[in-house]
Amino acid sequence: MNASLEQFVEQVAYRGSWCGGGSVAALSAALAAALMEKLVARKQARRPLARIRRECLRLVEADAQAFARVIRTKSQQNPQAFRRALLRR
Repeated sequence: MNASLEQFVEQVAYRGSWCGGGSVAALSAALAAALMEKLVARKQARRPLARIRRECLRLVEADAQAFARVIRTKSQQNPQAFRRALLRR
């Protein structure tokens, strides 16, 4: 995610944005992992938290892209394409 936190929040608030609940949940999980990472004393115990944090940040973008596909197919008025977009990962 290359955008600033303020830009991300603006995108979530924007009515036409593709950042939705999944992106917000993934960012929340990344922040929680980062907080835990800071509090854990042993370096070896921090590694899994760092992986979780990075994966959650990747999921922020992945969710936005998936949601964008769903929105695009919704506008096509094609129920089968819409269902496929919902199920696609």
